[in-house]
Amino acid sequence: MDTDQLPVGKTFSWHSSLLRALWFGLLLIFFDAFLFDSWVISILVIVAVFLKFSFAATRYGLFGRPFSKLLIRNYTIYVAAAVLALGINIGNNILARHRAENIVAAIEAYHVKYGDYPKSLEVMAPEFMGHIPLAKYNLSLNTFYYRYSPTARKNEPTFFYTIIPPFYRNFYDFEKREWRAMD
Repeated sequence: MDTDQLPVGKTFSWHSSLLRALWFGLLLIFFDAFLFDSWVISILVIVAVFLKFSFAATRYGLFGRPFSKLLIRNYTIYVAAAVLALGINIGNNILARHRAENIVAAIEAYHVKYGDYPKSLEVMAPEFMGHIPLAKYNLSLNTFYYRYSPTARKNEPTFFYTIIPPFYRNFYDFEKREWRAMD
């Protein structure tokens, strides 16, 4: 039979443990990379696995328990999923920055041609941009935000996107022509 005996006399299936670890990894990737886009869950999982593994290794020895290979395999799956979620988040932010710079270039080109900033991003399509892309590939806070009111005290548009929800955003300063992070 495909089981190992635990110290307390219970049987444990390698197959069901693997499925649970894989499901946990997939849920971690979905929630942290595609739903929340926050990085927090992945970092907490990595820290928790490191602490739990360090405790188990010092208390029982690295291979002192009958199912230690199973734990190492599961911990590896958890950390790999967390690192993959972090990588997806970093890739999404690099993509958002690249797309944002293209939109800023289109806004500036519109300003040069018409002498005023566009009222919305949509008025630039298709002359300056084919379409307005999503900032990131995730399910929340994945759009660019643009507002321009020529009657405002500061006669410049506001343009930003969210880096880490809910508060950490990247703003473009049209006067200084530079990016500023704000939380």
